[in-house]
Amino acid sequence: MQFFPSEVKRAILKKHGYLYNYDISCCAPTLLVYKAFNNGMGEVYTPLSILRYIEGKTHYRRTLSEEIGISQKQVKEIINALFCGARLGCNPNYALFQLVDCNTETMNKLRASEIIQDLRADIKQMWKYLEIDIPRKEVLTKKGNKKLERITSSMKWGLYFRLERKMLRVIEKYLKSTGCRYFLEHDGWATDQDIDIEFLSQKLFDELETLLVIEKDDLSYHVLDLDLEYDGIRFISEEDTALYAYFLGSENRIINQNNILVSIEER
Repeated sequence: MQFFPSEVKRAILKKHGYLYNYDISCCAPTLLVYKAFNNGMGEVYTPLSILRYIEGKTHYRRTLSEEIGISQKQVKEIINALFCGARLGCNPNYALFQLVDCNTETMNKLRASEIIQDLRADIKQMWKYLEIDIPRKEVLTKKGNKKLERITSSMKWGLYFRLERKMLRVIEKYLKSTGCRYFLEHDGWATDQDIDIEFLSQKLFDELETLLVIEKDDLSYHVLDLDLEYDGIRFISEEDTALYAYFLGSENRIINQNNILVSIEER
């Protein structure tokens, strides 16, 4: 459900009895920068821009959204991608250029942004202390000399996902100890009972040496009825419709009032 609209996701969780939804704030940047700290970065370098972003993500995303002319969601995706080696440039093959619809003006604004430049400088320093955690093969140069293969963006993402799995194991062990029902999703989870997030935060710090901020969304306060509009089609329905709402974004599928999937032609 990672890519579901937030209201649809909330309705689905609540429908199945998960009344509390939790998320790790700035998960990827936090896990990576603390791993670098644990590898010795803090002794010689302080990544102030990264730390400020983690502490004030909402302000940073809003500022960049207004400065660049893109959505805050796009800002979040761009910054997360930069942490794992994505490139900024007007190349149709670059994922971030595609993310801004291959708009050259937008990409140039991103590259010129002081916020982005400062973050990229910190990220570059951070990865000097994370290379040791990425397994690499020896390859031969054109001259026949041996060297370690270049670290790719997928290798960097791989390190993040390993750190994320390690974090989720700690979280799941704690959730099992409480006896609650839970649903794990990416870097978040939902439960049928409220949990002690201060205790869990301390447990994560003790085991991972990482200061993670847990955000809680109390779904018991959310209205169940949904008012959704996709491609000019408006739907007002009870939460059952949310189980199918993911498909509303498709050009070939819609949902009628009886929650039956039909093609546009058949309607």
